[in-house]
Amino acid sequence: MINFFKHNYQFPTYNPRISVIMPVFLGEYANAASDRESKFMAAINSFLRQIHLNKELIIISDGCDMAEKIYNGLGNKENIIFKKIKKQPLFSGKVRNEGVKIATGDIICYLDADDFFGFNNHLSVIANAFISDNSLNWVYYNDYLYPPNNDFKQRLVLLEKGSVGTSAISHKRVCNVSWKNCNGYNHDWLFIEQLIKKYPTSYTKIYGCSYFVCHVPGVFG
Repeated sequence: MINFFKHNYQFPTYNPRISVIMPVFLGEYANAASDRESKFMAAINSFLRQIHLNKELIIISDGCDMAEKIYNGLGNKENIIFKKIKKQPLFSGKVRNEGVKIATGDIICYLDADDFFGFNNHLSVIANAFISDNSLNWVYYNDYLYPPNNDFKQRLVLLEKGSVGTSAISHKRVCNVSWKNCNGYNHDWLFIEQLIKKYPTSYTKIYGCSYFVCHVPGVFG
């Protein structure tokens, strides 16, 4: 693992490495997405299609044998890391934290196992934002709702609880912010609150990203 806290670490001026953290548990629970195994495959394939090649996908499975079986059956495991940990309580920050610990990227972003990157330049847009402004520590962006009828629409993401989640943020790996105490249904907001407090002037909203949300409880599966 790269020690990003060494004094001589400098963010690359081009082609930064991006680590995509994907927590996955394919078991059923209240308000779980439908067709989760097929959505898991779609999420992986959306990563593989990204034109930004300096990348890695880190899949952290907590107690899910099916996720491991699907991973083992992949024809293309290039730049994909799979780690299985013991089952955690729902919405435990430990799952994503395990991914961040082993990440080697300069930039961290997140992908839920039941969502996907819609356009092939999603990671490129993120990388270019940090290259263009090296003072940035993190960014956020709009996402898309993707219902079963494929009539997707862009959703305005605001920087407030209930609007923004980790699906709509990316941050430098050097950011000394942890998922350790981010647990419960609002675990993603607890993490983002830390970013806001620690880096209140070194973030911005960017445009052109294409994170597609496939599951909103009460709206679609």
